[in-house]
Amino acid sequence: MRAMFGSPRPASSPLFVLGGGIAFPVVVLSVLLVASLLIGNSLTRPPASPVARIQVIAHQWWWEVRYLPPAKPGSELALLLQELCGGARVAAASASKQPSQQLQGDAPEAIVLANEIRVPVGHAVELELHTRDVIHSLWVPALGGKVDMIPGRVNRLVWQASRAGVYRGQCAEYCGGPHGLMGLIVIAEDPADYRAWLERQAGAARPPANAQLARGRKAFLQARCVECHAIRGTAARGTDGPDLTHVASRRTLAAATLDNHVGTLAGWIADPQRVKPGNRMPPSKDLAGPELRALAAYLASLD
Repeated sequence: MRAMFGSPRPASSPLFVLGGGIAFPVVVLSVLLVASLLIGNSLTRPPASPVARIQVIAHQWWWEVRYLPPAKPGSELALLLQELCGGARVAAASASKQPSQQLQGDAPEAIVLANEIRVPVGHAVELELHTRDVIHSLWVPALGGKVDMIPGRVNRLVWQASRAGVYRGQCAEYCGGPHGLMGLIVIAEDPADYRAWLERQAGAARPPANAQLARGRKAFLQARCVECHAIRGTAARGTDGPDLTHVASRRTLAAATLDNHVGTLAGWIADPQRVKPGNRMPPSKDLAGPELRALAAYLASLD
């Protein structure tokens, strides 16, 4: 072999060290750095005309979602969102407001929901990523890379779904406790369906349609639920937990842990620690069986 190929080059050759140990790694790492910067810039660059500005606020262990109009509404969907959120007073005031503060008036400052995001197919939306406690990270693989949510900082992300579908998301940064059960759902749908959904979400909760639902609303307002949750159109104004104004319109409960229907609602209210150990919702031991069933039925009517 030595006769065919000659003597092997010593590993300590200066050219080998410079080429393989310095030049090659520098070239590879430079290419990776440029590629990551280009990809990151494409994910965070504000679109020319987004149809919505969506604040996603991470909590341990759920997601608060707030829809606001973009700074310069241009499209029909953006103008509709501005109207639903209170018109020009939102643009004038929202820049100085914290995410959970409300403006006074008939229209909400923002359309608020939890653990679910809806976007119109073919239209760009701009996400503003906040956290209320520790570091989290939003990751929806079908729509883009993960972006960290850091206390005291607002990061941004741009999504534009090319086809309709339901996409699973997850907190991708360990945040303690039931981190593995901090998921969310993104629904990309036809713009006409998205428009109709926005209009429904902007409204107050529907009043009870029968005696059982009225009993359920009374149980909600008299129990500890109001300390953490809000239902627009009632006296409930809590902000520590998810807004429940249209909870029945969501596909899941407990940050994409359970399918959403009256049975899972009752089970979650009765003993949330059995479903999602370590979360901050206490069990409802003070509710008798009839009140628990009425409360679950009432919440299941809020679509």
